[in-house]
Amino acid sequence: MTRAVWHAACSVHDPIMNAAIDLPRLVAWLLSLPFLHDGTPLHAPIHRPEAAVRVIAQAALETEDPLMYAALLDVFAARESAYRPAAVGDHGRSCGAWQTPCARTPMGKGAALEQARLAIRIFRASFAGCPDHPLALYETGRCMEWGSHRMTEVRAELAVPLPDADVDPVAWTP
Repeated sequence: MTRAVWHAACSVHDPIMNAAIDLPRLVAWLLSLPFLHDGTPLHAPIHRPEAAVRVIAQAALETEDPLMYAALLDVFAARESAYRPAAVGDHGRSCGAWQTPCARTPMGKGAALEQARLAIRIFRASFAGCPDHPLALYETGRCMEWGSHRMTEVRAELAVPLPDADVDPVAWTP
């Protein structure tokens, strides 16, 4: 994915909206998004639990760009684990809702917020370390285009909500 496409996919960045957004508004915005689909031929929707939305919103509000990080956290939690913080995948190498490295991922009751914060740290490292493929380091640990992470970039590009000129998430109230 080119930088221009990535920038367009993450164009939810708006300093004025980000400055005015708070937890109830960000939760309402996330809950209003269409469900993501599981990628099977049936395209079953992935249920977005309100508890997961609250964790995503809280972690995203700790960043400089809450709307972008909330959208990314939502997409990755849905696709990687169907929002399950106890998920273990990749033959035991990836853990948690965002399928981050098990050795670094907090598990257990109440660990979801720390998992979200870890995912944000890995996103940031990936963006900085691999600007031509901003999700490559997150997906594969390497800064190169591989088929599997290319699919992740395409899925994220399609799923990250772009701003609608007629919709102002700051004006929404829960």
